[in-house]
Amino acid sequence: MTIRIKVLDTIDCEIDHKTNVFLRPALSYSAVYYQQLGPYKKVRKEYQKCIIKSNGKGRYYFNTGLLDRVLKYCKAKGVEVQIVDPIYQSGLFKYSPHIPNSKFTLRSDQLSLIQKIIDKDRGVLVAPTGVGKTVLGIGIVSAMKKTAKVLWLCHTKDLMYQTQKEFKECGFNDVGIMGDGKSEWSKRIVVATRQSFIDIYNDVKVDLFDAVCVDETHHIKKFDSEYAKILSTLVCNVRVGLTATPNIKFEEQLAVESYLGECIGEMTIQEGAELGLLAVPKIKLLKVSKDYKIKELRKYPDVYQRGVVDNEEANRLIVEIAKKHTDKNESVLIFVRVIEHGKNLVKEAEKIGLETEFVFGQTTGEDRSGVKESLKSKETRCVITSVIWREGVNIPSLDVVINAMGGKDEAMTKQTLGRGLRRTKDKAEITYYDIFNPSSNYLIEHFGERMCMYSKEGWI
Repeated sequence: MTIRIKVLDTIDCEIDHKTNVFLRPALSYSAVYYQQLGPYKKVRKEYQKCIIKSNGKGRYYFNTGLLDRVLKYCKAKGVEVQIVDPIYQSGLFKYSPHIPNSKFTLRSDQLSLIQKIIDKDRGVLVAPTGVGKTVLGIGIVSAMKKTAKVLWLCHTKDLMYQTQKEFKECGFNDVGIMGDGKSEWSKRIVVATRQSFIDIYNDVKVDLFDAVCVDETHHIKKFDSEYAKILSTLVCNVRVGLTATPNIKFEEQLAVESYLGECIGEMTIQEGAELGLLAVPKIKLLKVSKDYKIKELRKYPDVYQRGVVDNEEANRLIVEIAKKHTDKNESVLIFVRVIEHGKNLVKEAEKIGLETEFVFGQTTGEDRSGVKESLKSKETRCVITSVIWREGVNIPSLDVVINAMGGKDEAMTKQTLGRGLRRTKDKAEITYYDIFNPSSNYLIEHFGERMCMYSKEGWI
């Protein structure tokens, strides 16, 4: 059996009905819907949702980024593939990767990952927070033609400004901002927030950019997301994804591959630690007393409110541990999920004389930057933050991270830990506190998920 795949462009491949039927198992994922059985009852139903599109006239399409997955599937099934109008190398890469500013040098592990993108023109690179993920992307841009116009997409203003700053520190001056009221399109490298770009993407010429880089690709989770709309519009050959926490769900993996390509290179946290690039996590556990009133609660939001946000024992324990470390001139970052929890911790800190700052969504960009620099220098030794600092904030000097928010999401847990993973000459390990509350099956289950992740990574 031989199937025929026509590559239309960097976005879509075309197939016929027979090929569509053959490829459906490879390009489908488990989805859920709820069937109404009465006025008060719904039943959860699972089905296989296929991502192959149809024009209604006997022609079918899948995203070009999935071509490698399709070819592997065909090979495993013993099916030959005829590629019509294949995409050839873009010719965009003309130089050896380098950093213009002589103060920075690309390491051999970074050069190895960069070469994988140069060889394929597209793909996702996985590298832990702290090993220079943004510099990895900058190295990729450095190998391109001097005239190449590059779009770098972020999902927060903090990350946008930090990326622009790192480009300039590395010797790239022609770097503009798209977001936070700024629209610097004339620059060769445009760093944009996804939210700002989606507002104007219909007005952007589809061939305006030669390359697109998406930072934190794990935010591409669905086929109808803002990232999907943007990346389905741009026709640039070179597509790069960077992340420290690759998606686990199959649907999300398919979405990332569809628009950027498959994961073609990875460094683990263990490998980073062995290379002397990352601090070794030292996990410490704190236990709070069982609250039988929490056990009576049935809804998770109620459990979380009483067991985490308003838990006086846990909050007191958290600030006491923080003060113990700040008294030794160590810096501490405490993560919360909701603003009310942060305010409760601030009140507890005041009771014991612990000076702290609280950074959350309403904190201005200028104030966030000031607190971050103050924490880096240890002029401020304790900061409470909401999830806005979960990504894109580098604090190399950070000594201690306290997970006060709980949760079971592996990516989120790794991201909180990642704020302090960067190794320095004065720091070889990072202390990470987690809290066990035995008062509810929800809290026990979530703690168990986090413990499994720590064990899998070899930290306990």
